[in-house]
Amino acid sequence: VASYWRQAVEREAMADGEERLRERRRLHASTTFLGMVRVDGDLDPETGETLLTALRAVLDAESRSGAEGDARTPAQRRADALGEVCRQWLDQAERPTVGGEKPHVALTVGAEVLREGSDGTSELDNVGPVPPEVARRVVCDSSIRRVLLAGASEPLDVGRRTPVVPP
Repeated sequence: VASYWRQAVEREAMADGEERLRERRRLHASTTFLGMVRVDGDLDPETGETLLTALRAVLDAESRSGAEGDARTPAQRRADALGEVCRQWLDQAERPTVGGEKPHVALTVGAEVLREGSDGTSELDNVGPVPPEVARRVVCDSSIRRVLLAGASEPLDVGRRTPVVPP
């Protein structure tokens, strides 16, 4: 109710109320300690409604799937829904290319990590080291490029990208 009255007053007080709200939009996403990503921002009404509708669609689909005993908090479910919206966008075939490649999640993983029950190093490009379970989950539905290194960063051989599961 307060938002409605505030918007009504803003629209009445100035003819360019919508543009002023749009100018205030912002979104910050940054990596924090231990690889968490902090998201903070303000969205204009149209973009905010789009986000809320997309999150609700994912949450509604989850609730209709009949998953019983979900121990996640509402905030955790919304965070997972945002991740799902992003994954679905990245999975689309019609994505635009950036620098000649389609945007993708890049994971550097040692071969030993892919064997069940073994430890090793894995690292996502933007957030840093991740546990072996995360690496195995990401690799499950990905394409792999073999890179043999001598030392820390001297590539000896770079193979072709091949899908783990063919299309």
